[in-house]
Amino acid sequence: MKKFNKKILPDLRSVLFLALISANLGPLESSGMVTTSSVKTDSNLCQNKKGSELVESKDSLKVAVATTTKLLMRLVEPAFETSMSNTKITSTVGPTGDMVELVMSGKSKVAITTRNLKDYEKVKCPTLVGTPIGLDGLAIVVSNSNPITNLTFEQISAIWTRKIINWKELGGPDLPIVLIGRTKAYDSIMLFCDFMKLESKEDQGGLVYREKGKENWVPTVVTALETDDLALEILLKTPGAISYFPLQILNNYREKNVAVKSLSFDGVQPTKETIANGTYFIHRRLNAITNGQPEGITKTFVDFLLSNEGQMAVTKAGFLAHNNAAEQLGWQLSAQAWTFNKFTFAEAIDKMKAAGINNIEMFPNQKIGGGIEGNTSFVMDSATRKKVLELIKSKNMKLLNYGVVDAKSPEQWTKIFEFAKDMGIQTIVTEATASQLDFIEPMCEKYQIKIALHNHPKPSIYWNPEFAMKQVANRNKYIGVCADLGHWLRSGLNPLESLKKYEGRIFDIHAKDLIPSKEGFNGYRDVPWGTGISNFSGMMHELKRQGYRGTITVEYEYHFENSLEEVKESVEYFNRVATLLSKE
Repeated sequence: MKKFNKKILPDLRSVLFLALISANLGPLESSGMVTTSSVKTDSNLCQNKKGSELVESKDSLKVAVATTTKLLMRLVEPAFETSMSNTKITSTVGPTGDMVELVMSGKSKVAITTRNLKDYEKVKCPTLVGTPIGLDGLAIVVSNSNPITNLTFEQISAIWTRKIINWKELGGPDLPIVLIGRTKAYDSIMLFCDFMKLESKEDQGGLVYREKGKENWVPTVVTALETDDLALEILLKTPGAISYFPLQILNNYREKNVAVKSLSFDGVQPTKETIANGTYFIHRRLNAITNGQPEGITKTFVDFLLSNEGQMAVTKAGFLAHNNAAEQLGWQLSAQAWTFNKFTFAEAIDKMKAAGINNIEMFPNQKIGGGIEGNTSFVMDSATRKKVLELIKSKNMKLLNYGVVDAKSPEQWTKIFEFAKDMGIQTIVTEATASQLDFIEPMCEKYQIKIALHNHPKPSIYWNPEFAMKQVANRNKYIGVCADLGHWLRSGLNPLESLKKYEGRIFDIHAKDLIPSKEGFNGYRDVPWGTGISNFSGMMHELKRQGYRGTITVEYEYHFENSLEEVKESVEYFNRVATLLSKE
């Protein structure tokens, strides 16, 4: 099939026409937003700071917004204006290239883009600077009815260069493969071509492709659409269609139960985790583009984008936060619900979310709330378990660990493991005795769930790290430790030196920073990370040295009724140090 099947092409045009007249895409304008239809840029102009036609003002800021970051700007704009009560933002929305030129010409002070600067843009305006603010991926997408689940780099390249033209060549149905592309103004086409080592150009109202470095263009003209919504319309109505979508757009469709799916790329599904750790290949940076290093109100705005509140907006808009350095190090930031034990579980996870934490460690017997009866005991019935999982999913969060939990009999431990299996829990935190480990160990193997021995302060069973390590030394790979950093200090031990003794067997960290205080527990109380005497930065460096990969859990045991702001401070500190460590 060197060209579109003649029977298919008229149908595509009809569908496109209907989609164009019926799609309810909504205007690009929001409060203060205009589109590039009214904007004229001078591509030969690169204003330096002294020559810029925009005078820096504390009262106003002009922001150029790439179309795919429009939702992000709608979230950021009111939050920033609230924090800077005398500043008004005016946003212009359009293709990334146009937005970058607005910054070049001085018509905007900053552009929010979904890609890095191109070489030709740097040549045009060498003073342009890109500040990373987030991350996104590009997913290869087909309808749910397509049985194919994975494509390799070579297969995707062969599909777009028409060396493979039927799904049966890939083990699928006998259907022609119909490509759905985007116009050249669409940012993602550049990302797709860059990663797939392809080139594209407009031809006959569509696009043609060729492999980079090759002379001849593949003659098949690919339908080129201006928006993701139009591409989705065609994809759903065309048997055998395939396209690509930004991950944040695809996730929006999934939330609406649209019947499409992402294909694995070389065996890896596009998820926030695989994009953050680099195992999924096709991804891109979100950037704040400025002409020179940002200063004044522009710097304040860029700093806001990188703040905890700004990064939460990035996440809410469907992107990955830039402060994903922890994930690159293999760390998953979570919160122990005990931090908010004065509230229901439903209220606790709302507070975690507000602090920028997306992973949960549940403790037993917290009232569930949120319209769900019961508590978080491992004996909750199956209907309640499903409701709790639905609650967690609705908040776009993950339940990773459970504890501290203990039981005496093998029968009770079986119930704990069954609960953990049903809830998708990866690690059970406990202070089970050595004799109990004898019957727990084979359960770990059976359920493939880890056990982490936790240290409460002296005289608890595992307060001494050397004793704890003796109990796990000859156990299977599922038996390890949970290092409670604050409780070592409360036991008169050096937390950093104790952490070193746990090397190779850590499954979870209960992270705390403390100061001496009569108000606290065992002579100490919690303070925001990095402000106490625990050498918190040193312990993060040590975890990196050990190559630790796992959860680092906020367990803040002070101001239980009103600790959210202190938890937020801890998260911000953690992200700053993780960013520095990821660059070392």
